[in-house]
Amino acid sequence: MDNMYVEASVKRRNGIKQILTIAGIVIASVVVYILANRFLGLIGIFVALAGIFGFYQAWLRLNVEYEYVFCDGQIDFDVIYNSSKRKNLLKIDVENADVIAPCDHDEITRANHIDSVKNYTSGESEVKPYAIIIKKDGKHLKILFEPTEEMLNKIRMKAPRATKINKE
Repeated sequence: MDNMYVEASVKRRNGIKQILTIAGIVIASVVVYILANRFLGLIGIFVALAGIFGFYQAWLRLNVEYEYVFCDGQIDFDVIYNSSKRKNLLKIDVENADVIAPCDHDEITRANHIDSVKNYTSGESEVKPYAIIIKKDGKHLKILFEPTEEMLNKIRMKAPRATKINKE
């Protein structure tokens, strides 16, 4: 049998939520610096440095990339912060999936038993994401992701019952 390994990655677009977060951190840092410097003197400098460090840490978390690794029927969803720090978010077995299909597929839109949604997409409006509905830890989970065509073909081979992929 051929190799059942494929990986894909997408860079998350910073939306209004991320931009407002960074703006809030900048404003809070400036206000804390001014108030601490005025009322605390030398201690204010240390408070300001802590604010700058917090701003830097938040800034690093804005550069986000999601990576999907499909290997022998299992998909690992990882997040990579600032092209250096990797964290595993979720591992699923595609054979246990209820359905794997484009987000606008009938079975995805009719699914009303979802307990939570995990969004591992780029957030680009022109990209058509796929969804996986799976029962994990007793809860129904909907996972949004952007697989490559090669990954979709491998998923279809491993879990043909659950896969509802339009052949175009």
